[in-house]
Formats: sequence, C-alpha cells, structure tokens
Amino acid sequence: MPRLSRRLVVFLALLCAVLCISPPPARAADSKIHALLIAGEVFLQLTSLAPTTSNNVHTLTEVLGMYGDTVASLYTAIDQIGNQEQLRELIHAAFQNAGPQDICLLYISTHGRFRPAAPEYPAVITLTDGQTEFEIDGMALQAMLDDMPGTKVVLIDACNSGAMMGKGVTPNLNDQPELPFRRGDYKVLTSAGGNELSWNWSETEQDRPISLGSSYFAKALAAGLGLHGQYGADLNQDGEITLNEIYRYLLDNHGSSTVHVYPQDDDLVLFRYDPRAPHAQQPGGRLSAISFSCDTLTVEDPYIDFEFTVHQPVRLQYQLVYSKKGAWDWDGADRLLDRHEPPPGSVVSDGTVQPGRKHRSIEVSGIEADTSGYALLLIMALGEQGPEVYFSKLLAVLPTEGDPEMSVETFGEQFSLAPVEELAVQVAHRFPLQLTVSVYDGQGQRVRRLATDRTSRPLHLRPEGSLFYWNGLDGQGNRVPPGTYTIRAFAYVGGERHEAEVAIDLLD
Repeated sequence: MPRLSRRLVVFLALLCAVLCISPPPARAADSKIHALLIAGEVFLQLTSLAPTTSNNVHTLTEVLGMYGDTVASLYTAIDQIGNQEQLRELIHAAFQNAGPQDICLLYISTHGRFRPAAPEYPAVITLTDGQTEFEIDGMALQAMLDDMPGTKVVLIDACNSGAMMGKGVTPNLNDQPELPFRRGDYKVLTSAGGNELSWNWSETEQDRPISLGSSYFAKALAAGLGLHGQYGADLNQDGEITLNEIYRYLLDNHGSSTVHVYPQDDDLVLFRYDPRAPHAQQPGGRLSAISFSCDTLTVEDPYIDFEFTVHQPVRLQYQLVYSKKGAWDWDGADRLLDRHEPPPGSVVSDGTVQPGRKHRSIEVSGIEADTSGYALLLIMALGEQGPEVYFSKLLAVLPTEGDPEMSVETFGEQFSLAPVEELAVQVAHRFPLQLTVSVYDGQGQRVRRLATDRTSRPLHLRPEGSLFYWNGLDGQGNRVPPGTYTIRAFAYVGGERHEAEVAIDLLD
C-alpha cells in the first residue's frame, strides 16, 4: 500500500444526493465529505508537471481546510501510485468510513489523453509513483469507486479529461462506447473538453521550475470556493455552493479550456459556509471581485472593460494570448503593465496599483468587420518569484459580416433518454457566435432553453462548433413525454439572423 499523507479535519455538514429526475432533496445536517487528492508529477515518458500538480493538491487542501467543520477526512497522494492495485487500495482507505449520506470527493491532477481510434475506451489519465506509471480509463476508475458508499464526486484536472465521460467531443451515438459514471451516485467535473489541453502555468528560474505554479483550473476553482475570501462560486450568495454553481462559475472564470460537468443542471450542495461570518467578508488575497462588462469584441466595440478590487498594493500585468491555428499562442502573447497609476512625481508607472475598486479598459487593435477568433486575458500579480495568475477570461472576437454556415446535429434521429442519460447536440459554425439554443415540442411550443446568447468557445471539434447537453427535462425540471421534438439554434451576425434546426424522436 502506498505511503499516505492523511489529515483528519473536523466533522462536517454537507450534502450528497443521489441523482434523480427531480432536484435532489435536502441532505442531513450530519453528512460528511471524505476527500482524496491525487497528483501525478514526475513521469518516466511524459513531461514533468512539477510544481503545478503538487501545488494544486496543496491549494485544494488549504481550501478544504476552510470547510473544516464539514470535512471528515482528507488523504493526499503525490507521486505515490504506480499501479492500479495501489490506486484501488488508496481509494478504499480514503472512503471506507464514508456513510450512505456522505460525499466521496476525488480530485486527480495529472496527464490525460484522448485516442478516438483506440479499440478500447479512448480516454485515459496517467498516474505515477516516480518509478513506474500506468494509464487508467473512466470505466476502470468507476469500477474502483462503485462499491464506495454515498455520492462520488470526481474532479479530473487533466488534458482531454472531458472525454473520460464522453463530453467535449463530437458525439456519435451510433457507435459510441458505454460511457462511465452514468449512474445516479456519480457527479463529475473536468477541467477540459475531450479535444482540449488543460493548461498549467509555472515560473522558472534559470530553466529550473520553482515553487510558484498551478493549473488554471485549480486556481479558478480555489478562488471560487473562497481561497481569497470571496465565495464567487456561490452565485446566489445563499451560503450553499452547488455543483451547478461551480460549473457555471468556472465557465465564466476559467478561460484556457472548457469545463464539463455530469450531470447537467445538478443542484447537489457541495459546500456550505456562513455568509454572515466575519472571515467570509475578509479577502485573503491581493485581488478579488473581478468582473467583466462582456466577453465579446467587435469592430464597433474593440474594448475589454473590467473591474476588480485591490486589497493591498500590487504590481499588475495583463496578458493577452491569442488562439492561432487552433492553439493558444503563449509565446506570442501581448504583455501589458498596468499604466493607470504612476507614482507621485512620475509620468511612468511600474504597474503598481493601490487598494480600492478599479476600472480598466484595454483596446484590442486590428479588428476588422470580418475578423473573428478567440483571445485569453490573464490578470497577473507580479511578485519576487514572478507573475502569479489571478484570473483568466476567454474572449471571443465576433465578426459583423459573413455566413456562419450553421447546422445542428444529434448524430441520430431516435433517442431514449433514461434518467441518467443526456442527449449531446452539436451546433456547427465556422466562426465565433453568441448562440441561443432551444428545444420545441411537436406543437411548436418551447419546452426547454439550453442556452441564451451563450458565447461560443474553441472546443476543437470537427467540424468546429459548440456542444450542448439535454437531459430530457423541461424548463420546470419535469421529464418531457415521448414524441417528436425540434432543437433549434440561432445567432446574429451584423444584425442578420442565422438559424438551423434538427428534428428528433424521443422514445419512451
């Protein structure tokens, strides 16, 4: 059995719900979280992930410590798992004391890859003990978790991780393999779609990694859960953070890749805190409350407008990374020091910003009527060890002319959606759009809106486009009856409406 780092935190009050058609019931006040945080860092054949994956584990350990009265146990394992049996033993040790009302929270930060042509299940992650390493797919991971009690919440922070549950990839329901985690006691959140890389950042000194670094996903997740004193993931500020709230928060605050969730629209409460408590009002970081006026740019409005609060003097740098040929051009990024607050007696700022609420506007040059694409804005605090990423925002440059050549595809015409199944819908379009997607019944009445003016993201699909998932529920959370339904998408380009649709038969 691998050497374990185990930290017993205090008892917790948390919910865990069996996934069903209707919203999950309120959980008992004495339910617990049992957490297992795993990092793969030093590999034999793959690139080292030091220091980012171990930092991810340390960061999330700190976050869970903030919920000490709701976390029953916490295990961590960094470069300690060299084969499947060691992983199975570790999972059993971490979750064996969980009860049927508890949550088993598994976080894995490591390498991942997606092999669409593989005869076996095509998505895998790699784990290591620094001397040996092995790959494991979603089905094998689920088999190790199936006998664990309670609700299993699986967070996978790895490249192509969405493919572990069949998301973020062009769906082909005619020949797709059985998907893992399609059970009522599983909730899954991944850092990237099946065709996307999950990016890390770190600072180097003389070509050697130093301690500063993290994945963009872990950084955003920790911030949303209150690491810097602001519980941004609690979207309605009611003191309860649900799976759906975390997903929606990360969609808006994690730009370098696209998070995916199963099941969609799930309101399982993962974390509770007292919004009236003094510690909840005292930011622990240098920046907080970052907000953007919008996430799009056009030739008429080429400005990025955003606000944030500074809690202590800090040097700020803004980094604009552009998507070129389907990949982020990190080396060609524009780096801009904050020039708004020069020190007294000087006309040039070194990027230092004083405490207070700030508004900034950055103009992106070179946008024409037919310009389209994606950019990533990073807000970074400059310290002695180098820049630390505080925020990443995905931006879309929308053209004001041209035909997006939209189409809607469900890769099949007849479906039977069980309570744990979801229908994958791909809307193809050849440049970025703001999409509205709805489901209509046979009488032409809208039964569910899947997206409203949602800005597209670079999912690296073939053909390129956007993905949406429908669980067979209407807007009130009720299961729709069998029948013929139409999925319709539309978007505007320069004031001209473009739309596409597909009809499906939903079987009993």
